Amino acid sequence: MTSALKHILQASLQFEAADSPALVYEDREYSYRQLIERSMAWSGKWQREKLQKGAIIGVAIADPFEFLATLFGAVRLGMGVLPLDPATLQREKGNLSQTFDITYIAVEDSLEKADCKTPTQDYDIEIDYGSPALFLLTSGTTGKPKGIVHSIESILQAARLSNAAYGTTGSDCVFTAAPIYHSAGIMPVMAALDTGAKNLLIKKFLPKTFLGLVTKHKPSLVKAPAFMYQVVSRMPVVRNVVIDQGTRWYSGSSRLTRSEKELLLAKYGIWVREMYATSETSLLAVEREGEELPPQCVGTVLDNVEVKIEEGRILVKTPAISLGYLDPDGNVMGLHRHPTWFFTGDIGSLDQDNRLFIYGRYGNIVNVAGKKVAPEEINAILSDHPRIEESVVIGVNDEVSGGALAAFLVTRGEFPPSEVRKFCKSRLPDYKTPKHIVYCETLPKAKLNKIDIPQLRKMFLNKLQESEGVLA
Repeated sequence: MTSALKHILQASLQFEAADSPALVYEDREYSYRQLIERSMAWSGKWQREKLQKGAIIGVAIADPFEFLATLFGAVRLGMGVLPLDPATLQREKGNLSQTFDITYIAVEDSLEKADCKTPTQDYDIEIDYGSPALFLLTSGTTGKPKGIVHSIESILQAARLSNAAYGTTGSDCVFTAAPIYHSAGIMPVMAALDTGAKNLLIKKFLPKTFLGLVTKHKPSLVKAPAFMYQVVSRMPVVRNVVIDQGTRWYSGSSRLTRSEKELLLAKYGIWVREMYATSETSLLAVEREGEELPPQCVGTVLDNVEVKIEEGRILVKTPAISLGYLDPDGNVMGLHRHPTWFFTGDIGSLDQDNRLFIYGRYGNIVNVAGKKVAPEEINAILSDHPRIEESVVIGVNDEVSGGALAAFLVTRGEFPPSEVRKFCKSRLPDYKTPKHIVYCETLPKAKLNKIDIPQLRKMFLNKLQESEGVLA
């Protein structure tokens, strides 16, 4: 299959999809030809600015067409691109300067300076496929920003693995609902572009807008973070939504509960499949069509990806592995390898069918009465109870046992602590039953609606002081 990404980088229009739609955004449609020509205008801008190979360009542009044109315009000249959230740019500048030596930040005001429809000169383009090209800003579970460095080659490899797993072809319309500046947005878009497919993107996630775009454009493949599906599953049914039964739906970032999946199926005829990816490795496992996943299973490991389990830790080998992390001096640090395997930071297991099970984060393991417990395992049990709307379980310090479990719950009606513990003990050993139970109106959220664990810990300490030792 021809790599459309290579043609875009080489500014070549000699491929089948050149005049096909590449992007649909805000009712505007852009072809691959338009994307290539616009990216060449940006290449001209970077050359006029006398930026050198190896420079890091921050891109804080909301319009995905201009965002991608800026990215390709820089990467083909050997520069690296750091996608940034335009809404939080000013607030995050301090943290960014500690992690990245950014040469230039492209914002909406930069657009007019690259305002030409065709390149003003011919460029002799020699693509360096192994050099740093894309810096993904992530804090993971640490709360401290770090830059994951992908080369063009690792992006291309990630695209090939992803497209093979999802069965993506140039005839697909792929709806990527995550923001393009996030790894959950940019990497799926890159993968779809590589096939010559049409990419459908959303300006801001609103449930009715999300469903409206699905009804209007009838995408054949939808990829969205779990929280978006969760919101859609819980809200009243939106009228006049028409779902194409051939659409493939996938969720990432966290697992949907069985009840959430069944609500989506009952309301809209949508059955969402699971997938597992990390920013360092891209896609690793996916739920196959017709596969019935057991609890905590995220799917079957992809072809050409190797996974092994050592003392519960998930280690992987993949051709899509990133180059490493960027340190404050601009040097790329190698990933944590063992010695050639990458540790994802998760704990889990593999079954005989090469299906991967995720039990939690290695760093979240709690020592309860001398036994190691993954809080995510308990949360998976709680989240399936019909009277629990949202839940999260974390490890906390305990003066008696050294470690304890605290469950934060948003409930539907009354669900007293005694019943919560009784339910847990019916499914789990006693030592895995949460000692502390905290009831919340809502759970604090960070980016992509992920639970804000540091904020939960502050909340726990405040409530513990008020209650003099044990919550609920």
